Amino acid sequence: MEQLLPFAGFTTLFLVVIGLSFMFMFWVEALFPLVSVQDKHQIKHVSSNFGLWVIAFVFADMVVGIALLNLPDHLYQIPFGLFYWLPLNSSVLLIFIGVLVVDLFSYLYHRLLHKLPWLWRIHAVHHSDTELDVSTTIRTHPAELLLGNLWLTAACILLGIPIWVNALHEIIFIPLILLQHSNTRVSEKLDKILRPVFVSPFVHKHHHSIIREQHDSNYGIGLLIWDRLLNTYQVPCSQIPQVVGVSGMQDAKWQSITGMLLAPFRYKPQRVLEPSAAPGKI
Repeated sequence: MEQLLPFAGFTTLFLVVIGLSFMFMFWVEALFPLVSVQDKHQIKHVSSNFGLWVIAFVFADMVVGIALLNLPDHLYQIPFGLFYWLPLNSSVLLIFIGVLVVDLFSYLYHRLLHKLPWLWRIHAVHHSDTELDVSTTIRTHPAELLLGNLWLTAACILLGIPIWVNALHEIIFIPLILLQHSNTRVSEKLDKILRPVFVSPFVHKHHHSIIREQHDSNYGIGLLIWDRLLNTYQVPCSQIPQVVGVSGMQDAKWQSITGMLLAPFRYKPQRVLEPSAAPGKI
């Protein structure tokens, strides 16, 4: 079946939105910082996270996605799967359902990353960042990105959702995902406005707490409805936890590109338990 994107220039739109979103959030973060950081230290921190992302992108997206699986040539539109067989006459309805499904499967994958010990060793690289900022968003081990791509691709194939819907999901939610991780001062009022439906900055930063019962919650990527429905939502205690990161991965050796790449083979999980009861749910 021939390649089919929703419209001409979709790929360009994707790249432009992602690029502009990053530049805008770096600018906002510099103007309204939540925590003051020295410029020299910040440059080193961002460079390490960005360097890891480049390696992950080349490995998971370019080498595996294009060279081995040849995804762009075969999976733009899939004549197979549940939604392909259903009489969905409206493309708008298909896109709406598709974005919801991608967000749900992203939530499920994220939850698996925390629950399966061998996946946690990989995902801990993302959580090991001791200073949250925009660059934390792309602090992902190549293995995590690869497995995530395969997971979402399999879900799209089985359910008959065009692969480009996954990219559309990123276009829609990337500004919010960047804000979730950024070192940006966000008003409590705005956070509470977002929180009934979306994963707000307070909610996601709570997920980055070093305390196990806190980081084993709030798995949503864009929408908070899955956490609410599946009982994994915790109300954030504050705008940012007292300590973020992973127990046993606080030293500088875990923050370098080499340290992050080798972390799944060197890190021995020892997650910190919360000394008191977990926050309530609303």
